[in-house]
Amino acid sequence: MPAKVICDLIYSGAMRGHGGEHRTAQIKYILNDPDLELEFLPITENINNISKYVFGLYAAIRHIKTPDISWRWIRRWGGNYLRYKKHLINNSCNKILIIENNRPSNLISFYYARALGYRIIAVPQNIESFEYCSKNVAKPDISFLRLKSELKALKNAESAFCISKEEAWFLSFSGIKSFSLPYYPPPDIEKEMRSIRENRALVKNREGFLIMGSVTNPYTKAGIVELLNLLAGKPNNRSYTIHVVGNGTEQFKSNYKSESIHFHGKVPQERLNKLLSEIKAMIICQPFGAGALTRIPEMLIAGVPLITNLISARSAYHYDGVYVYYTAEQLFELMNRDFECPREPDYPISEIKTFLSCIKNLTTNENQ
Repeated sequence: MPAKVICDLIYSGAMRGHGGEHRTAQIKYILNDPDLELEFLPITENINNISKYVFGLYAAIRHIKTPDISWRWIRRWGGNYLRYKKHLINNSCNKILIIENNRPSNLISFYYARALGYRIIAVPQNIESFEYCSKNVAKPDISFLRLKSELKALKNAESAFCISKEEAWFLSFSGIKSFSLPYYPPPDIEKEMRSIRENRALVKNREGFLIMGSVTNPYTKAGIVELLNLLAGKPNNRSYTIHVVGNGTEQFKSNYKSESIHFHGKVPQERLNKLLSEIKAMIICQPFGAGALTRIPEMLIAGVPLITNLISARSAYHYDGVYVYYTAEQLFELMNRDFECPREPDYPISEIKTFLSCIKNLTTNENQ
């Protein structure tokens, strides 16, 4: 009989969504195992605000130690506390819980689930406080208090499986049993990337570069602006054709009047796939943030070389087809070179086996 496991995921796992959606889709696909019976908690719950504030205050007093407490956070803590109370308290089966959501608003869940006797496996998409730290270097005290609060919550987990090796190292260093579970796209997304790879093989003269991101994401927006400033200021920039794609990117058109830079805004998937089939490489820049750890494997499967800064590359910097620049001069040098079709990243079969083994061992122990 399959063992019941409850899952609290951040997103629905939409194929056409952003990188976070794709990571959730990967986790769902891995968990689709015949030995496991999955129950997914609702992402949100219809709860009145008065109850949220009351139970949020209770959660704040009892569990949460954070430097930036506010009524907004209290309301969110209360909502998540009541969401867990509704769905977990009457469960008499295996008390195994997988938590992907380690955002500040959901840290209460780690404490409450542990108090109810659940054994937790954390699958954080990022160490969330790292993103705050990278954006707020002028506030080191608050940044490190946020990090301390997050680590304290994660210590309620039996183990953690991280998207990057450096995060797994850091959590292990902090006393949390941690493993690497790198991103690899689930079959539907992988199939689309392989189709792009096949189309690229038919294009003899690939030209131009693609910059991609949404302006609603502060990390990608800052990176797009940084790249546009570099490229617009380069002498003879007409020798490059730059395509800028993503939600809201058309707003940059009035600021960068260059014949070689084309702003497309949000485009249909078919148009994006055509651009990916024709470009020389994709350029990714994040001055701060969590890196491009879902975008990079997908593009390499699609056969698209990547020119990235160090923060974007993170633990994917060693993949074949990833070229890291540190200065503007290095960026321009890489843009002038020829690229071979990159080798696809390896499927993380060993890491997936470790992840599933960890879950199944907990369910076995629960039944003994």
